[in-house]
Amino acid sequence: MKNFIYSSLCLLLSFSCNVPNSESIGLFDLKYSLHYDLNDPQLVESMWDDIHATATLQGIVNRDAPRLFINYVVQSDIEVDTYWWHKYRQPGKWLHDKDTVVYHDIVELIEGYKHFINGVVLYDSSIASTSNVASAIAGIEDLIAVRYDPAPGSLYSRVVLAGPKLKVKERLINQDGTPLFTGKGTIPGTNRVSTGSLKNDPYIWFIERYMKTNQCSGEFGAYYIDQRWRMNPTATVVNHHTLSNHDFFVSKKAFFFDLSPWGDEPATDDTDQAVGTDLATLKEFLSEAYRINKGEKMCYIGGFPSWAFKYTQHA
Repeated sequence: MKNFIYSSLCLLLSFSCNVPNSESIGLFDLKYSLHYDLNDPQLVESMWDDIHATATLQGIVNRDAPRLFINYVVQSDIEVDTYWWHKYRQPGKWLHDKDTVVYHDIVELIEGYKHFINGVVLYDSSIASTSNVASAIAGIEDLIAVRYDPAPGSLYSRVVLAGPKLKVKERLINQDGTPLFTGKGTIPGTNRVSTGSLKNDPYIWFIERYMKTNQCSGEFGAYYIDQRWRMNPTATVVNHHTLSNHDFFVSKKAFFFDLSPWGDEPATDDTDQAVGTDLATLKEFLSEAYRINKGEKMCYIGGFPSWAFKYTQHA
C-alpha cells in the first residue's frame, strides 16, 4: 500500500511539473537555436521550425492571460528576454506570484499546452508565402504552424507523426506532399483565376477563405519575411527571421504578408510574376481590412519590408 501511495504521489508530482495551470507560467528557452550552424541547411530548417511553431503556440496560449514566456532574444551580448524575465519576477511585478513550469524541449512544450490548440496548420517548404499564411491561420483557428517535412527528426515527424500526434486541421500542401498551389488555372477552393504567381496565390486563397468571410481581424496586420529567410539566414542578425514577433499578431488573429511595395518592377523573390502583382495583392489585403473595419477603425501593421533579404538593391 505504501508503495502504491508513493508511486501515485511521484506520478502526480511529475504530471504537475509539466502541465501549466492558471497560477503558473511556462518557461521555454529557445537560445539553443542561437548556436546552430547557419551554413547547415538542416539546422536552419530545424531553427525555423522550432521558433515558428513556438511563436504561434505562444500567441494562442497568451491571448487572454500570461501563460508562456519564451527566452530567446540576445542582442549585442545582452540577453533581452532574460532581463525582462527577471524584471517581471520581482516582488510586486506582473509575474511575481506565479509558479514556473520549465519545458526542456519543444515536444514537451507542445504536450504541455496541447489543450489550448486544435491541431496543426501544415505548410509547404517549396512555396515560401505559405509560412505567412500558416501564421495567420494559426491565430484564427488556434493551430500551431508546422512545415511539412517527413524526414526523421523533423518537427513534423516529432509532433504529427509521433509524440502528441497532433491532428492536421488545415493544409497548405496536398496530402501526398505535392504543392496545393501551382500558379496556374483556378486557385484551389476559390473561384479566382490564378495570379500566375506561386507566391501570391496562397495570399489570395487566404483573402477569399478568411478575410472575405470576416474570420480575420481587420485591425491587425503583420508585415514579416516568409520562410525564404532560410535561403540566406546570414544576411543580417539571426533573429531577423522575425518569427519571435509573430506571437502578438497570432493572438490578435491578424493577417500576415511579405509583399513588395513597388509597383513598377517584379518582386525580387518572384521575378517571373507580372509587374505589380505583389502590390495588387497588398492593396487587396488593405482593402479587405478597411471593409472589415467598416472604415471606422485603424489597421495597425507591425513589421517592415524585409530589405536585407528582398526588394532592394542591397539585398
